[in-house]
Amino acid sequence: MIRYNKYTPFQKKDIYETPEYVIADILTFLDKNKVEIYEPFKGSGSSTKIMRKLGFTVHNGDHKDFFKQTFPKPRDKKKKIILLTNPPFSIKKDILQKLQHDNVGQWILLLPASVLYTMYFRDLFKNKTVKLIIPRKRITFIDPKTKKPFGNRASFDTAWICRGISLPRHINLI
Repeated sequence: MIRYNKYTPFQKKDIYETPEYVIADILTFLDKNKVEIYEPFKGSGSSTKIMRKLGFTVHNGDHKDFFKQTFPKPRDKKKKIILLTNPPFSIKKDILQKLQHDNVGQWILLLPASVLYTMYFRDLFKNKTVKLIIPRKRITFIDPKTKKPFGNRASFDTAWICRGISLPRHINLI
């Protein structure tokens, strides 16, 4: 039985927003004429604004708590929904378990690259295909309060971990 703790709130210190250039890079892999984006962890809303500015339809979920949200339906019936988000890293295991448990077919998560080496990740996806989009340099995340970078680049590597997404290769560098 898969368990995830849907009552564990993420840490306030776990709000590191994605810079515009990182969002623009990942969106080059998606066709705005074929997909709508589900961004359940909208933070201050800056990522949603960036995606909309770049022409994508974005859904933010129907509840503040991700574990209580229902997966949205596309506004345009010709499009499919892809979950794309930089989730709170403190609850990454719970999020991955929920996506697997709920059989969410298409998603892209920005996570610490080290998650690929965890036992829970290997157990969850042992018979599943995941693909990677790896930034060429470490990301300088944004403080949502000041809208300025948190010092220098992060002290850890990240990767966009993808499931059910059509990509040119299994491992892609951006």
